[in-house]
Amino acid sequence: LFTVPFNELGAALLAFTGNDVFNRSMRLLARKQDISRGRDGLSFEGTLVAQRTEREIFDALGVPWR
Repeated sequence: LFTVPFNELGAALLAFTGNDVFNRSMRLLARKQDISRGRDGLSFEGTLVAQRTEREIFDALGVPWR
């Protein structure tokens, strides 16, 4: 059982429900855009830019939401 702050829910869902290939691909995509992807969300130059929802994270990376 894990608990996370509500504002980090989207990042946690991606980290814990995506398979290894998906998570590596998302990290690589983020890195190519100089964005770091951690369990708390996406950061650019030390500032969180997306974290609350999975869709927000996909949008920040330019990945279509399905």
